[in-house]
Amino acid sequence: MKKARLIVVLAVIIGLAGFLAAPQASAQVLDGKWFRLNCTIKAMQVNETTGVMAPFNLNFTAYMYFMHEGWTNGTALYYIEVWSRTAPGHWVMTNNENLNPTLPWSDLVFPDFGIQFYGEGKTYIISYITPFVNNKLTTLFAQGEIFGGLNSAGNAIYGGITIQGSAVSAPPFVIPVIK
Repeated sequence: MKKARLIVVLAVIIGLAGFLAAPQASAQVLDGKWFRLNCTIKAMQVNETTGVMAPFNLNFTAYMYFMHEGWTNGTALYYIEVWSRTAPGHWVMTNNENLNPTLPWSDLVFPDFGIQFYGEGKTYIISYITPFVNNKLTTLFAQGEIFGGLNSAGNAIYGGITIQGSAVSAPPFVIPVIK
């Protein structure tokens, strides 16, 4: 009886130690990970001079990069970059931010954060998104709100954005080297 109790206690201690170590081990799985983002905007465009409103829909591609930066208060810290195409063959980093995942035991759910996307011409949007990465690290999903921006006609954009992402080994553009 004492031997069985000792085995159970040891199993619980080993299991608890493994559970507590899991966030540190899993945090680095997103390190160096790229996602191709297929972004869908369903919004309203508003001519702020005339007050005329009309539907505005747009699909575009962007890229998101994760780099593990270390730990803060026992939670992983990630540096995240977002790259958008502003002209054919021309990609720029439109956003970068340090973020801690929302859940201390999972590095796959991130809090709302502000993100900007710049498109071709004068189009840009400013939004908040909440990204989720699946357990297999192959897909990313984000939902968000567009609270500002302009389309190429100069109309203000307000509405929603949905992002479906898939893991890629590298983006299709060369990242400039900063000296």
